[in-house]
Amino acid sequence: MKRFVDVDFEMFGFGSGPQELGQYMISHARHDVRKAVEGDFVDTYIRHLQNDFGVAKDAKEVEWIKKEYVMGGAGRWLWFLPLLMSFGSDKNFRKYFHDQVFNFFIDHHIT
Repeated sequence: MKRFVDVDFEMFGFGSGPQELGQYMISHARHDVRKAVEGDFVDTYIRHLQNDFGVAKDAKEVEWIKKEYVMGGAGRWLWFLPLLMSFGSDKNFRKYFHDQVFNFFIDHHIT
């Protein structure tokens, strides 16, 4: 049995769980890894909400969670990326996060 635990203490803010997941996956999972696992990752999150908390039981709630994962995660990065680009002079650092956000937008058809 596979078990997944995600603890994210990098930043404090208010938002939804799916937003946190989207933000986390953009920043912490290489593009190829994120793309390969994110469907199962989000489905596992939804199953835990359903089984452990009794929420997300209908299709409308599940659809909202999936949309919030994409749009909420992207939205968090939209305000943070310009700030991050002003940190230091390490081009590889800035390029990594630019590419992560860019690829997430491309993969999810965000224009």
